[in-house]
Amino acid sequence: MVKKIIISAIISALMPVCAFAQSEIQEWQPDRGKKMMHFTKANLVNIGLGVECEGFYNYGAGARLEWRAGSERQLINAIAGWEIMWHNPIHKEKPNIIYVQNSPYLAFRINYVRMAPGSLYLEGGMSYNINAGEKYRIADRETSDKLLARNHFSTSMRMGYVTDRYDISVFARYDLKPTFDQKHIYETGSFDYYAMKKALNERWSIGLCMLWYFRK
Repeated sequence: MVKKIIISAIISALMPVCAFAQSEIQEWQPDRGKKMMHFTKANLVNIGLGVECEGFYNYGAGARLEWRAGSERQLINAIAGWEIMWHNPIHKEKPNIIYVQNSPYLAFRINYVRMAPGSLYLEGGMSYNINAGEKYRIADRETSDKLLARNHFSTSMRMGYVTDRYDISVFARYDLKPTFDQKHIYETGSFDYYAMKKALNERWSIGLCMLWYFRK
């Protein structure tokens, strides 16, 4: 009888401890969905600032401001930003057209190889190119003409390597229509259309970009 009373007392004493331990286990069970939601919100503010250069017959260099939704460790990221490029700024013997191009853009990125240090990615995007400051330059003479270049859309494909602090990429860009108004240049007697023909017909360019991120 005494033995039963002792066993019952021990069980009664252990029951609250077991219940508390069970509640602790339940409280600390990982919630993957909640964790991913927190992870996503924490990575909504990724701001990058960098430099970029591109070209074939035409060439340019400038700055790039970028916002990225998502972490480099997630499969898919959304990208938005603004580029400003100075085209053909260096004097050449042949005639060329100098201009400034502002390009707001949108893109989607797939981080196809995700590692602890960083990720390899592929990115496709589209930009709208707003041209300004157009000048025809030959020798030491410059002629301003806002009809030389026209606004247009471009598509791009980019591949690169990104970490939580920097992003290095190479890209190819295709203009959906030529940057320059070929008809206007051909019909204007003071412009040498044939000397610039390859540059005027150019739609493809390749380039290099480096970004540094300021993360929240």
